[in-house]
Amino acid sequence: MKSIILRSKKRILSSRHGLFRSQSQEGLEFDELVEYDYQSDAKKIDWHSFARTGKLYQKRFVNEQARQILIAPILTGSLLFGYERLLSHKVLEVVSLLSFSALLGKDQLHLAPIIEDRAHLYHPKNFLDLEQRLQEISKITLLGKAFRFDCATFFAYPKSMIIFVGDFLYEPDLALLATKHDVVCIVLRQSLIPFSQPLEMVDNITLHKRGLTLGHKAIRHYTSKRQAHHQTLFQKWRQAGIDYTVIEDEPIFQKLQLFFGRR
Repeated sequence: MKSIILRSKKRILSSRHGLFRSQSQEGLEFDELVEYDYQSDAKKIDWHSFARTGKLYQKRFVNEQARQILIAPILTGSLLFGYERLLSHKVLEVVSLLSFSALLGKDQLHLAPIIEDRAHLYHPKNFLDLEQRLQEISKITLLGKAFRFDCATFFAYPKSMIIFVGDFLYEPDLALLATKHDVVCIVLRQSLIPFSQPLEMVDNITLHKRGLTLGHKAIRHYTSKRQAHHQTLFQKWRQAGIDYTVIEDEPIFQKLQLFFGRR
């Protein structure tokens, strides 16, 4: 899991600007005048002060437009599923890429992993702190964990971009949250491969066991039910103004880059 975090960090740093579009960090008001630095933008020179004193001063602006980004991975037992990679590994990669991008862009980053009915809030200040937090998240036990969180109670800073990451086999109510914030959902899915031999399947949330053959018919039935569930969910999100993307077998970095590049 540590290698996922380090690879994500390297990928973001090598991309120079990360996944999010840059935005000005300069406020509309300034809190003090400082001596002009000839390497600074001449537009910041306060000419009224120059007329009074004959010296060049520049305005130091209040950093009041820093973007607030809150990343909330929804950690459930259903993420312990996959062939070459578990869905939980993909969730960690998405969260790592988004988090390193936020810090690289000097955004205010908040991490809030959701575990059952609780959200744990962290505020990483730098890359080292973020790596430690991501490693803590990667060690959380998912077996038997179900989604029971009331998103209407979610605490977030004013005008935040809130990014939920998960498989969304549940139905979180995000409509109220979307009236106050820019809500984005990253949906991770796993394509299924048929098996001819009988398997003992374990529900990673209820821990119930069931023997079955995962053939073409069973896969079509499961895929159809999952698709119907997600389409109902997506329709509600569109009505609430919630943006989303689905990542199945595509390269994660490229899919995120295309998605956030158009926002």
